[in-house]
Amino acid sequence: MKKTHYVSVLLIISSICALIGLHICAPVCDKLVELASGNMAYMKCHYTSQVATIIAVIILIVGIERMLNRNSFKILIFSMGLIMIAITLKVPFVPGVCKLNTMACNSTIIWIRISGIIAIIAGIIDITIKQDKKNI
Repeated sequence: MKKTHYVSVLLIISSICALIGLHICAPVCDKLVELASGNMAYMKCHYTSQVATIIAVIILIVGIERMLNRNSFKILIFSMGLIMIAITLKVPFVPGVCKLNTMACNSTIIWIRISGIIAIIAGIIDITIKQDKKNI
């Protein structure tokens, strides 16, 4: 297997890890919470799950595209991994997860972060691999 295929395999593993974690092993709750105004809304973890799913699908598409056509998405791969980790942080400007540690969504962030770390590793490998001029 060529060195460039390792990055594609890591990306596919990263996205599968996120999708399995988000939808099978540790799904977020789909309950609605009542707001002070009386309206019903999804909890923060629902939106984090949606964003992570979209990013995981993008990572999967990039991994397949990279394997088939050898196109390099060096910065995109690295930044998608960073975004996967960033959306799980408990800061005001990202969706994040519920503040209670007893909520099920706190186990979901482990899957998202592992997926993000794998994507970051793939991005670092992709940045450090020297492309052969024959393969371009």
